[in-house]
Amino acid sequence: MPDINSGNRIASGLFWKFAERIFAQVMTFIISIVLARMLLPEAYGMIAMVLIFINIANIFVSDGISTALIQKKDANELDFTTMFHCSFALSILFYLVIYLAAPAMESFFNLNDFKIIIRVISLQLPLSSLNSIQQAFVSRNMLFRKFFYSTVIGVAISGLIGIVIALSGLGVWALVAQYLVNTFINTIVLLIIIPWKPKLRFSTLSLKPLLSYGWKIAAGSLLNSIYLESRTLIIGKKYSSSDLAFYNRGSQFPGLFTTNIVSTIAAVLFPVFSNHSDNLDDLKQLTRKSMRLTCYCIFPVMTGLAAVAEPMVRILLTEKWIFCVPYLRIACLTQALQPVAAANLQMIKAIGRSDLYLKMEIIKKATGVAIILLAMRYGVYIIALSEILVVIFNSIVNIYPNKRLVNYGYFEQFKDILPSAILSGVMGIAVFSISFLLKSDAVTILLQVFFGVFVFLGISAIFQVESFLYVLHHFQIAVGRIKRRNDFN
Repeated sequence: MPDINSGNRIASGLFWKFAERIFAQVMTFIISIVLARMLLPEAYGMIAMVLIFINIANIFVSDGISTALIQKKDANELDFTTMFHCSFALSILFYLVIYLAAPAMESFFNLNDFKIIIRVISLQLPLSSLNSIQQAFVSRNMLFRKFFYSTVIGVAISGLIGIVIALSGLGVWALVAQYLVNTFINTIVLLIIIPWKPKLRFSTLSLKPLLSYGWKIAAGSLLNSIYLESRTLIIGKKYSSSDLAFYNRGSQFPGLFTTNIVSTIAAVLFPVFSNHSDNLDDLKQLTRKSMRLTCYCIFPVMTGLAAVAEPMVRILLTEKWIFCVPYLRIACLTQALQPVAAANLQMIKAIGRSDLYLKMEIIKKATGVAIILLAMRYGVYIIALSEILVVIFNSIVNIYPNKRLVNYGYFEQFKDILPSAILSGVMGIAVFSISFLLKSDAVTILLQVFFGVFVFLGISAIFQVESFLYVLHHFQIAVGRIKRRNDFN
């Protein structure tokens, strides 16, 4: 079994990573609501299309490189510095490619100002090369408190700047400024508060093994990004920017929760998984705990969000965004299965099987693209629905190799997620039934949230659900530490 120190490190890491995500997302949520009420859907549609290319470039600049540094058990200062220079060189290369290709992109999408916007946003790439190495250092050393400071400061300052620019009537440039300033502040704060700094050192001996692992992770991430962005590309080109804005906004609300909960647990557990990669029994137990805990957090949130979707959109975004509701509910269903994918992939990457990870991504994305191409002729709503089939297929593929690698197969994983699914289903029925009783959107949502939390936690306590007890135990420990610190002071 994993040792006590690992458990304490996981609990501490989860606390600070969750704190970072919660504070950041509360501020981001408030800022996004303010901006959504001030800006037109077309502005969000344009930024979504611009970010297709930025997100793909960032995969080469950061994804495989940072993952390789975390996975390598004996990564040293020279490894970090070498990978920074490699990442920075790639960022400059991709900036030049995007800069030169910008006129063609503007012509393809037939959107005014697309060229200048993508050239300005692409300035984020060199910053991202440094930031990715900083984040790898923080994750590897479990210094998640550092993330808390950099993220919260970056989100707050960039959000305020975005609102000021929106009030000035500059439209889409408010979103451009928010995006760039957030990355800049985050990078500068980490540069100040973490001990690692880039140096003029480079080693081909360090580069080769890291690239051998990292390029497969980057290639898999590239396939995933191309697949995800292909939906945006198809909707933006074949349909209208408003259709794209409604689709993306509907996906955004569930994504805020799942991305942050899943990424939080994955960020904390991946370095721990990597340290236990030689002991497959420990790795399996850690993965099971990750799966159960993430599902326990994700399932009720997605169920509740789907239930309150319509009144929530009317209150927060106004009636002009009401067409995003069907997409929001579909996204809740697809995002609920993300814990299964995340836990299984983290285990495969921690073992060092980046080759297997890449093969799986090829199979999943080839199937996903085929499904998109079939769905695209029937409209945006069918494109969204097709994602349900894709997610189910992806889950089947992700689980398959882990039966052989660590003896963690379909039936055992199904048993691990079933309690959370049943609890969430009962809660969802109770919450959704309230919507038929009241006419006031505000009162309905407040009652649904209160009743949903009461039902879910109440049943968890009555049946002594393992994930509930785990969260409660570490919450009590955190409260005890705060009390002792206050008593000491």
